[in-house]
Amino acid sequence: MKVAVFGAGATGAYLGLHLARSGADTTLIGRGPHLEAMRKNGVTVLAENRKLAAKPRCTDDSAEAGVQDYVIVTLKAHSGPGAVEAMQPLLGPGTTVVTAQNGIPWWYFHRSGCAFEGRRLESVDPGGKQWDGIGPERAVGCVVYPATEIVAPGVVRHRSEDRLVVGEPSGERTQRVETLRAILAEAGFRTRVRPIRDEIWVKLWGNAAFNPISALTRATLDRIAGDPGTRAVARSMMTEAQAVGEALGVRFRIGLEKRIDGTAAVGAHRTSMLQDLMAGRPLELDAVGTAVQELGQLAGVPTPTIDVVLALLRLRAEAGPGAAAQGRGPFGKFVAASADTTKAAAAAVAHAVGGASRRSAEAAARAYGWASPLPRLTAKAASNAVKGVHDAGQGLLATGLADNMNQWLSQLAKGRPTIYDKAMDASYLETGVGGGLHRLFDGGHTLLGAFKAAKDAPGEDGVVHRAVGMMLGLFRDGVTPAGLPFFTWDPDTYHRMADALKTQFGMPKKWFADLATYDAADVLAGLLGSAALVFRWSGGETRDFARIVGSTALAAVHGRNPILAVVFVAAAAKAFTEARKTGDYQESVKGLAEGAAGTAVPIAVVPVVAAAGGPASLALIASLLAGLTVAHLARKADEAGWTDSFAGGVTEMAARVARLVEAAADEVKERLRPDGSEPKEGDG
Repeated sequence: MKVAVFGAGATGAYLGLHLARSGADTTLIGRGPHLEAMRKNGVTVLAENRKLAAKPRCTDDSAEAGVQDYVIVTLKAHSGPGAVEAMQPLLGPGTTVVTAQNGIPWWYFHRSGCAFEGRRLESVDPGGKQWDGIGPERAVGCVVYPATEIVAPGVVRHRSEDRLVVGEPSGERTQRVETLRAILAEAGFRTRVRPIRDEIWVKLWGNAAFNPISALTRATLDRIAGDPGTRAVARSMMTEAQAVGEALGVRFRIGLEKRIDGTAAVGAHRTSMLQDLMAGRPLELDAVGTAVQELGQLAGVPTPTIDVVLALLRLRAEAGPGAAAQGRGPFGKFVAASADTTKAAAAAVAHAVGGASRRSAEAAARAYGWASPLPRLTAKAASNAVKGVHDAGQGLLATGLADNMNQWLSQLAKGRPTIYDKAMDASYLETGVGGGLHRLFDGGHTLLGAFKAAKDAPGEDGVVHRAVGMMLGLFRDGVTPAGLPFFTWDPDTYHRMADALKTQFGMPKKWFADLATYDAADVLAGLLGSAALVFRWSGGETRDFARIVGSTALAAVHGRNPILAVVFVAAAAKAFTEARKTGDYQESVKGLAEGAAGTAVPIAVVPVVAAAGGPASLALIASLLAGLTVAHLARKADEAGWTDSFAGGVTEMAARVARLVEAAADEVKERLRPDGSEPKEGDG
């Protein structure tokens, strides 16, 4: 069977990959960078914890493909009328056209058996162009449930579902629809033949509400369904849509609340309409919204909430991705464009720090109204630069420059010791125990110990003065090489542990002292890592958290920073949780590599500059530039798809190790007795 997928975007490429892998003679017909990438590298689908690849025939010319047995149309519905002519070389006497699009199809009243039999819908097929150019007798409906998204040209992420429903307009189980079901099932899809109009309405029921709301609010499905206000709007729109469908004889098999909950279960997915809005593409308003209004008018069912939401969305769509720069004359336009570029960078930085990915930062720029390439480029660069600065900053604070920073800070607090400094050192001044490590043992340099020392210090100072004196004393000690302890140690316990670590693992005692204390540079690195983690917590992607893991892990080890180690553990837990949700462990590998590389470069550059006799300022500038360059190169490598093979190899290697460990565990389990004990000699 020859199968062409016409309009191979996210959904089309996803379907085409599986059809090609099943052995079907598959041709993908598309356009733009996505098509060029598929021509060159094939199609890649990121699904759960695996990556699938295939290289079907890809073209922008239907004549190259020739007449097909099945043409699966995955164009946006509004593009259908304009594609009729381009589709003609694919159509022969026996060709079936499968409409796998959102919303009401152009053939809806063909063989419908209702009072509107043969009626053409102006909202989805202006002038009847598809009806006349393709012919409703060729049509078979298909409802596509998988949620997909293009993450890079030629690369599609599959987020959920593998279910397809097909059906004849007449509702009959014909040979052609049974053959189509078999082809799709062979490709790995859970495919059923059902009364297609009922199924179209089940999906349209949600799309008619959630797609417009998502485009207006820029919220993902889980947020719309979870927020009481937007959920109420969606419920009202769906109630109206259900009334329209039922007036036309449609049966709704599930309850409204269950349908909303099913949408929420998809998770943090951007609807196709929101993706189109963010990319500056035309919105699929007519098939999903206007058609419901037109059908409501035909059936005499009012749709007030749908009318209001669509009216708002039409104005939003007409404005494009955002409001265009306004200005009278060249100078006014220049000022407006400059302001836009500044806001673009600011929005991108805010989104990058606040948990959005590189793609989200670009979307943020678009949201503020920039249609020119320059602001979008600025947004991408700014988002990536923020992450690069974090990685480079962690590297810098793990090098000798941290000591330079502490020395500079110590100048700010320079002065004679106060009564509070003496109170904190009272035990050491009295006993002399501990020497250079006395802060670990004297009990006056932990937060609680310093509070007690300041409280008991002689003098008539009030609470505020004592608090300021305590903080100044801690600051002075925190910028010294000895730093401050987390808690007070017993000297014998500390030395026994330090000796044991040196004997057993070769750890120098200086390292153990560093792990038991913290200084200003450690605190700053911890705050930097914590800020990156906290601001991304609710909206970040797996890759963002994995990048923090890679950066903080390397910096914590090299800089012997216990505070950063805590941040690393929290980031690792979050990264693992997010990876389990999406099943995309390759993104974790990419993030780990990016974070580690961005931090490793400054760690390597600083000693090189120092060895060459360069000043600390040169080491700082060179390290930051090197870190940002690494971040830029990593982004370019990712856009080119070079990181996919690396991440895929690492993921596969990890999977193999996991399988070996599992096999070894099973072998040990087999050798154990039922009561869990190891078998004794002579046991059978």
